[in-house]
Amino acid sequence: MAFYRDGLKHPTHIWEAAAMHHLVRVECGAQRCVNSATFDPHALWGLFYRRHWDDHFPVAQHRFWCRVCSRLAGFRVKAAQMSSLGTSVGDVTHPLPMPDEHVWKSFLNRHKG
Repeated sequence: MAFYRDGLKHPTHIWEAAAMHHLVRVECGAQRCVNSATFDPHALWGLFYRRHWDDHFPVAQHRFWCRVCSRLAGFRVKAAQMSSLGTSVGDVTHPLPMPDEHVWKSFLNRHKG
C-alpha cells in the first residue's frame, strides 16, 4: 500500500498511481544510461490488468527493458526503476490505449478502503 514521506502520500502500485493521478516514470538503471519513459498510469494499469501481471512497482519494473542498452549489449537489459512523478509533471512519452472506464471503476470499488 501507499506510504507517507514528508507528509505526502506515495504510491507503491501502478493502480495507486492511477487513483492519485500520478504519472509513472520508468528509468534505465544501467550504469551511465539516462534513458527514461513516462506513462499515463491509467493506460499502464490497463495493460498490466489485461495481462494479469502484478503491478507492484518492484515486481512490475522487471517487465521493462532499455532498447538502447539492449542494442549495444546484444541482449535485453532489464535494469528498470519505476517511480511516481506526481500530478501533472511532464508529458507522456509512450502512449498506451486507455482501459475501459467501467473496468477501472469496478476495480476501484473493489479496492476502496
